[in-house]
Amino acid sequence: MRRMPSVHSHVVQSVPADAQIDLQSCTGDWCYGSWRGLSGYLPSFAVAQAGPPVVAPPPPVVVSPTLGWGGPYVGVGYGWGWRHW
Repeated sequence: MRRMPSVHSHVVQSVPADAQIDLQSCTGDWCYGSWRGLSGYLPSFAVAQAGPPVVAPPPPVVVSPTLGWGGPYVGVGYGWGWRHW
């Protein structure tokens, strides 16, 4: 972040690539904004403006098939198969 919109201007602070900057305006090759209480200019190519938030869809609901008598077998055991009582 620089004091003026010029590569030759004094550096105000270094801003990490993943920082969330409060942008106030972008004109041409420079954007003006603030981060951690300090204001200045950043090259516009280094600023990625966030779009709308991405919302992940809920996980799918998996329904197991019934076996004609009310539901799948539930029990404790090892391996696959039917347990006869």
